[in-house]
Amino acid sequence: MVHFLGSTAVVGKPSAVHEKREHIRDAVAYVMKKVESVKGINSSSRDNGLVRAICILRDAGLTEAEATVVMLDWNRSGMAVPQWPLRQITRAVSRMYARGG
Repeated sequence: MVHFLGSTAVVGKPSAVHEKREHIRDAVAYVMKKVESVKGINSSSRDNGLVRAICILRDAGLTEAEATVVMLDWNRSGMAVPQWPLRQITRAVSRMYARGG
């Protein structure tokens, strides 16, 4: 990465903030496209999808509030079939964040 200081270009490592933003962006993209929570024969697999998505976001560094917003979007995106009730999403996010990683 190139940083400009005045007229001098300094080549260095990406900042930790930039790396964290990329990590968060990648985690959100992964959850939105790859983590499903579909009702089927085994109801625990549906729960596992919800918990997995939340933990990916938590471990990537999103705040609880940010993860809640992403999970609400995820819920409406078609990755959860049928959609989870809003209260269950918010409660699950709170529980997973309280447990820590």
